[in-house]
Amino acid sequence: RIAWALWGGDPGERWARRILESEERMSTTMETKDFTFKMDDLTDEGYFTGYASTFTPDSVGDTILPGAFKRTLNSWMAKNRPIPVLWQHKADEPIGATMAATEDDRGLRVEGQLLMGLQRAREAFEAAKAGVLGGLSIGFSIPRDGATRMDDGTREIREVKLYEYSFVTFPANEAAIFTGIKAAQPELTEIRDLLFDIKRE
Repeated sequence: RIAWALWGGDPGERWARRILESEERMSTTMETKDFTFKMDDLTDEGYFTGYASTFTPDSVGDTILPGAFKRTLNSWMAKNRPIPVLWQHKADEPIGATMAATEDDRGLRVEGQLLMGLQRAREAFEAAKAGVLGGLSIGFSIPRDGATRMDDGTREIREVKLYEYSFVTFPANEAAIFTGIKAAQPELTEIRDLLFDIKRE
């Protein structure tokens, strides 16, 4: 009874409410998805071109639809700053800047340059030349009502908010272990803490 009073009611109802609230917040949680990147498109000066995202189903069946990047690209243009290029989605390790990002029939095509004055950028360059790096991965969130969950559990994503894209170790055909991983999931921490509370009670 003490636990029920502290939680504000039946613990089962409280749990269900917390789960629903977490699912609602998850629409703003950052995700990552990986896509093919040709190392031939990387020059000795650090310039690169490729597709940060494509409109084909990824390894878990999610599909980003044409037009999904329109609003976020306009937002980046309004900010008058380049989309950051990161190392392995680490916000404290920028390695490059985007010079152009446009949607075409295939997906989100990007042109950028590694900042060769940065140690990590030089390391990324050498790793890419050696074939160790094989992919680009976008860091994004889905605005509320920006996606539809299909009967088979996959999603059709109509709009994304793009935060960055990264040089990553694994190419798209090996990216299933990373696809859909959340870069930050405070709701999971909250659920974990609630489970510990239940166990203690």
